[in-house]
Amino acid sequence: MQITLTKNKQLRYALASMMVYGYLGAAHARDGVAAPSETAISPAKYRELYQGSVIPVKYILVDEKGQECCNGRRPKKVFVLDITRDAPPRKIFSSEITELAGAHFEVEIDLETLVETPKADFVVLKLLRPFEYSKRAKPCAAGMGEDRHYLARIEKNAIRFIDRSLLGCGDTLSLLKDKNMVGYEVTVNHAGEDKAQLVRYVYRDGQMIKQSSALPSADRK
Repeated sequence: MQITLTKNKQLRYALASMMVYGYLGAAHARDGVAAPSETAISPAKYRELYQGSVIPVKYILVDEKGQECCNGRRPKKVFVLDITRDAPPRKIFSSEITELAGAHFEVEIDLETLVETPKADFVVLKLLRPFEYSKRAKPCAAGMGEDRHYLARIEKNAIRFIDRSLLGCGDTLSLLKDKNMVGYEVTVNHAGEDKAQLVRYVYRDGQMIKQSSALPSADRK
């Protein structure tokens, strides 16, 4: 099975899901509003919040108070919380995500990109920083902010970033899930059509192995 996820499709899908399930309402923790209360929230409470989600939710980002983040504010500490586990809660601190959130990046876990394996889980983080804070970065279009995608590995009580430049402007991410191949495929278009290529991260022996190859002319998008 191959699921193709472009940047625009991801945005439209996320917005549609939020509208259907009321995630844009007051019940959803966003922009510093806790759900369902201002106190620290247990994984069970988040499971209840997300039980109707179109896409299954395993990991979310929370701040030092257990409130979901990180859009529109800068928490003191950011943790990756596994909402499927209660005793004890699996709450992984990330100094790098904390630093990114402090540098005006909006950080979000792309729920569609979760790959679960016996040794570790893998997921893509989407980062967006408004133009006024990203004047040194090269945007994909005039007036756009800084857009990044990180491929992360989550294992036991640690999160590690495998690739901090997973997608460039115009690139397409596909999720690979079948009996013979599990991982990610990126169609790299930003280097120009004559240099288009495929980059794959394929799970093998507990690792995501990076593979690159030229994209045949007939398959170039």
